Amino acid sequence: TTQGESVSQERRDRAQPDSRVLGHVVQCDGARATIAAIAVDVEGAAGSMWSVGRMVSINLGATRTVGLVYSIDRPDRVWQEGEINPISVCVELIGEVRDTGVKPVFDRGITVYPYIGAIAHRIRTADLEAVYAPDASRIALISDRSGSTQIWMTPAQEDAPVQLTRFGGERLHDLSFSQDGNELLWVVSAERADDQVCVLDLAQSATTPACRPLAHTELRSPRRLPNTNDIVYSGMTEAGWRAFVIDLGQPEESLQTIDVGGIDPHLEVRGNDIYLTDPARAEILVSEPPYQRVRVELAHLATWQASRWRLSGDAIWYAWMNPEIGHFQVYRAAMPGPMRAETALDLGEDRNYPLLDISGDARRVLVRTELADETDIAVIALDE
Repeated sequence: TTQGESVSQERRDRAQPDSRVLGHVVQCDGARATIAAIAVDVEGAAGSMWSVGRMVSINLGATRTVGLVYSIDRPDRVWQEGEINPISVCVELIGEVRDTGVKPVFDRGITVYPYIGAIAHRIRTADLEAVYAPDASRIALISDRSGSTQIWMTPAQEDAPVQLTRFGGERLHDLSFSQDGNELLWVVSAERADDQVCVLDLAQSATTPACRPLAHTELRSPRRLPNTNDIVYSGMTEAGWRAFVIDLGQPEESLQTIDVGGIDPHLEVRGNDIYLTDPARAEILVSEPPYQRVRVELAHLATWQASRWRLSGDAIWYAWMNPEIGHFQVYRAAMPGPMRAETALDLGEDRNYPLLDISGDARRVLVRTELADETDIAVIALDE
């Protein structure tokens, strides 16, 4: 493992107000931390900074832990006008930024946990996920640009997002369009509650999503199967990740399991066929109705990295760190057959830990990358 230099990770301009600083860590376990902070009732201070759903960064020197605020508490439930008010900020630990000596890199998972007294501050606004509509005319976003994590939509050729949801601080993730472009699907995760699959009907201009809780430790990659009320998704069980098919209008007893051990939690659909990966065997698998067996569609994924792949046209697209050049590239591998990948795009040195989406015509790549305490989403045209 590359060791980062022990230098301060605080990147605030010295002219910025100290109100961006949340406070100091006073408690930490393997998944969460509590930050002791103050809220001052003066003009220009805190205000909306203290809200559930905000991202925070905890400075650990060579690394910074990234957390999501899920609870804020004034211990004695009393607010003192014009006084300094102590508060407790509870965060879920979701990853860390580490200094590689060349570029800061974000990783999900924690290797260095916050210590008592570590300084925390509010992370800058981030666009967390982005996906193309099937006709590439629109881009849907998960973003916290409003102060909490919400779903947004923008025309593909413009940067004019419109907020579609009004959630209260829950974590939103795994966003996707239905194959006809008429629905958006995503997962909602909240403290002490089952994950939910949410569906927003765009064709009917719905403003409130229909959400269905499903009893899994984790829930990922919801995808609508066409001409049915069925969705497919992956979920964590005691035996590992599994793929499931369920009619959202029926009780959970109707759940159908695609029993493939050790699968990557990311999956895709094309028509009624379900594509998933087995990282241990380095294979792309496909399951067709009635989803009782799988077959190998693409083998020998020598450069594979789990969850960083998308299906478009007759090819699998994925991002991989090329050790020969020291940064990520996007590759295309035609199906079916053995792995014969070709380089489609060089992402350059500044784009770390990329997640991507491919337009339906396979002519544009939507790349989300993470660097320091910011994310960046870029639309990149592929060469003809």
